[in-house]
Amino acid sequence: MSNFSGMGFNPTYGRDTGPMPNQQTNNSGINPVRGRDMGSAPPPRQPAAAPTVPAFAAPAAPPVFAPATVGVSTIPYTTYTIYLPQAPPAAPPMLQPTTPVPFAQPPPVGTQQLATVDNPPLSPVGPRQLQRAPIATVSAMPGLNLHNAVGSVGCERDYSYLFPSEHIKIHVINPARPPWMMANNEPVSYVGLYVPANLTVRDLLEGMGAVAHRSIVREVTPGGSGRWFAGLEIRGDDTVNLDKKIKEFGWDATRSGNTHVGDRDVLWLYVIKG
Repeated sequence: MSNFSGMGFNPTYGRDTGPMPNQQTNNSGINPVRGRDMGSAPPPRQPAAAPTVPAFAAPAAPPVFAPATVGVSTIPYTTYTIYLPQAPPAAPPMLQPTTPVPFAQPPPVGTQQLATVDNPPLSPVGPRQLQRAPIATVSAMPGLNLHNAVGSVGCERDYSYLFPSEHIKIHVINPARPPWMMANNEPVSYVGLYVPANLTVRDLLEGMGAVAHRSIVREVTPGGSGRWFAGLEIRGDDTVNLDKKIKEFGWDATRSGNTHVGDRDVLWLYVIKG
């Protein structure tokens, strides 16, 4: 029996009966069809190269400062330019007037300013035209001041005054003769009052400095061209009407002199003090 030890075997052709392969080619490759590779051995395997790491910029080295010495600074520094906001330009000097500017002088303490009306219109529209301004003392109308419980004027300390909600504008005139008997366009003076509509006629007269039961108050109406017309009259001996509120006679908040719908001319009164 032949010795086939070490020979190749093929499933189709059986064992390979050829010569034995060269023993020096033990490291050669083998092919299932051709048998062992009789050529030279492949070159030795090279080791795998190490992976390439991307290079990054190295961090900057920290600045090195020389040690400071007493009295002399050796620390390097950088000069910077600082921009500060500019100061606003100086204002031009104020010009002084060569002549003093006249100002209206207030009336003396304890007086009431009066306005003068010449030829008042029938239905004034717009602001009233003021004329001369004679002065009357406040004592003529004590109701212009609030007299408190301690005998002084105004609210006491820690107190406030609660005003009524409805007021009426009243112009009080007091010429030398009844206005409806004056000549046309004759100027008259008046005192403008802002009066609570819930006052009685007695309170109104006493606030004007009149003795109520001896005085007369009469409504007058300007008729244009300086004329006046007499209206409602209330006498001091009429105790019934004297204690009625003035708004019961139509002297209410609608007598404002405004041009709003429902408003009427201010109330003009002529008072004869008793």
